[in-house]
Amino acid sequence: MFIDSKTWNGLGAEEMAEVYSLIGSSIRKSSTKKVRPETRVNRLTGTVVMYRDHRGFGFIKQDQGRDLFFHIRDSTDPGLTHLAQGERVSYELGEKDGRQAAIKIALV
Repeated sequence: MFIDSKTWNGLGAEEMAEVYSLIGSSIRKSSTKKVRPETRVNRLTGTVVMYRDHRGFGFIKQDQGRDLFFHIRDSTDPGLTHLAQGERVSYELGEKDGRQAAIKIALV
């Protein structure tokens, strides 16, 4: 069962009770507290200069600094399974096998 947010916000008390009974107790009532988006202060950006799809690794040319190794399994998006040369990405600095590498990779 899918209910978009516009419909959800327009439901009355009886309708909400019916939805909760259909879905079960796994739904928590929404809070009025607003959630701030994740801050990306420590994230760097760069461009993919090489990616080997069959191996899952490549290199990112940093906007400032030298090229960094990365592996696709270090992406933040589980749906991200391929990167193409020239794509812009954001990342954090980490370590792989004792060397500096890009981790938590995401498309910009």
